Amino acid sequence: MLTNCASKTQNFTIEHAFVVYLLFLLSFLLRLSRKPTPRCVRDIGAWYAAFSVTSVISVMTNCALMHGDSSLRAAFSPDSSDLGWLLLLVAVEHAFLLVRVVIDRLINDVPRSVKDAQDREEFILSERRKEGKGK
Repeated sequence: MLTNCASKTQNFTIEHAFVVYLLFLLSFLLRLSRKPTPRCVRDIGAWYAAFSVTSVISVMTNCALMHGDSSLRAAFSPDSSDLGWLLLLVAVEHAFLLVRVVIDRLINDVPRSVKDAQDREEFILSERRKEGKGK
């Protein structure tokens, strides 16, 4: 009789622990699914470098895939050697990378009017902070 009671208590304890674990897991998952608090930032930060690297790798990968396509080679350069075809694709790759660099240099990340407004707001805030410390 005593062992039967202990067995029921042990089963209840295991079930109780399992329910507590499930509730903890559910609360953790609900916390992860919340919308993050928006913060005002000046630019996209580290994502800019990540996108730059991704764009360079994509150009190189696509040119490497074009090198292996025999139908493309037959259409553009049917009588060239393997080395000539490879050099042609390296030249195309460098041309695409040059276009990417030119676009990156010519087009500003933030329009001038927005940058001026951000700089003005930052200046006003810094002046207010200085006034607050002077009192």
